[in-house]
Amino acid sequence: MTVSIDVWMIPFGLLPLSNYYVALAALFVSVVFMSIGVFLEVDADVLAVPGDEFVKVLAQVTGEPFSVIKTTFDCTLMAFSASLSLMMLEGLFGVREGTVVNAMLVGILIGFWRRLFGREAGTKTAQEAEAHAMLE
Repeated sequence: MTVSIDVWMIPFGLLPLSNYYVALAALFVSVVFMSIGVFLEVDADVLAVPGDEFVKVLAQVTGEPFSVIKTTFDCTLMAFSASLSLMMLEGLFGVREGTVVNAMLVGILIGFWRRLFGREAGTKTAQEAEAHAMLE
């Protein structure tokens, strides 16, 4: 995943992001690509990011859709980061509109991709059903 980030920094590095609206457009494009990447990673069962694996396990255990748990998890981490920044640094550092948009939209878009490609929220794979049955 980090290689992908490094590769995509090359074309985005060439964009003149001094204009706020161009930066917002780049943000939304990156959120779409990130949601596609996480969707593919989760559906292929090839998780390399511990945060997404944690979200997947929570979704399996609770029976809630991955996209709902992902949005909740990301927003919780964002709120925690903002709180720590305000308490420790006496100001809001590192959390701006890009962080908020990313936290709120990636999970929603993952749910969209799941519905679009026939992985309706709430349907369980064999592994998810087995994990849920083990807890009962």
